[in-house]
Amino acid sequence: MKTTQALKKSLRLIKYIIIIIYLFFSASYSDDVRISISNTVKYQKLLKKADALYAQRKKFEKAKKALLLFQEYNRENPNSVEGLWRLSMGNYYVGHLLEGRKNSFNRKKHFLEGLKAGKECELNAKKPKVECYFWQATNLALLEQENGIISLAFSLDDIIKLLEKAKETNPTYASAGAYRTLSILYSRSPAFLGGDNEKARSYIKKAISLAPNEPLNVVFYAKFLISDDNKPKAIQIISNFIKKADPQSFPFYESKNAYNELNYFLKHEQWPE
Repeated sequence: MKTTQALKKSLRLIKYIIIIIYLFFSASYSDDVRISISNTVKYQKLLKKADALYAQRKKFEKAKKALLLFQEYNRENPNSVEGLWRLSMGNYYVGHLLEGRKNSFNRKKHFLEGLKAGKECELNAKKPKVECYFWQATNLALLEQENGIISLAFSLDDIIKLLEKAKETNPTYASAGAYRTLSILYSRSPAFLGGDNEKARSYIKKAISLAPNEPLNVVFYAKFLISDDNKPKAIQIISNFIKKADPQSFPFYESKNAYNELNYFLKHEQWPE
């Protein structure tokens, strides 16, 4: 009888211990979940604020503030693909607007940081992500351009491969940006480095077919036609585009600038300086 009672007491004690352990871990887990959710909301707001500033990048100060927030987000979320491609993009934009020889070091610094973020974006992405390839290629091209024609020549294959991956992953990203950039690369590179006007022309035509309402694509195609001594056709294409275009629908600040360039060309038959 005493043995039975002792056994029952032991079982009750074990039951209480299990309940206490369960409550302790459950409370700790709940605290962790709450902290995790709180941090997620906090960082989402940070990214949203940075995106809003970047959308106002026409003002250079806004672009720099956006980049600072992208950097802050990346410090707290170093493996976030969404943060990494934005960091790559932000560094490209700030870097390419730093003009003059005295800013060469700072331009390189931004392009290097953008290139690094693009590579990390590619490594951390669970599946191919166009932004990782596109901004990585853009930063690499501009970095090697700063380093000189020889460096650019040695990196050209890598840049093209990244852009090829970008267009295969999402051909319409940045209004067919990968096709447009490939066209520029092939048109501006000398023949001994792989320059090819036919390829360049076919890529810009593909960009127009994928994003017919993007003024940037029309600008580059018109420049091809003019270089081929076909200014009348360029004027016709620009005129037709202007008639149908809705400037309010342009997604990017750069698109609006390109639209203004097209209007200027129609009036003066030359590109603005």
